[in-house]
Amino acid sequence: MKFVGIWSLRPDMYQSATARFLENGGKPPEGIHTIGRWHYADASGGVFVFECDNAQVLTEFMHEWADVLELEVHPVVEDAEAGAAMAKHPSRSPQIRGSVVPPIPL
Repeated sequence: MKFVGIWSLRPDMYQSATARFLENGGKPPEGIHTIGRWHYADASGGVFVFECDNAQVLTEFMHEWADVLELEVHPVVEDAEAGAAMAKHPSRSPQIRGSVVPPIPL
């Protein structure tokens, strides 16, 4: 399953977050495959696109960073999958607002 993770630095955690990232490059554990990661130019946070099929591994990885980062994780689908879902319910799709699955607050 694909996810988009959005992170922002917790107040006064820049030094701690930077030190932890520089230790191993923010490498996720086995079971999480990185598709791409981008840092905001102002160093306030960024986005992480990844695949994971194990909720326990995902939860542990999020908790590893929860003390220094505000985190949101959203499951995502590609255009073909979204289009197929919309085609099944054409009268309902335009009325959907926000995330169907709420972000995982940490």
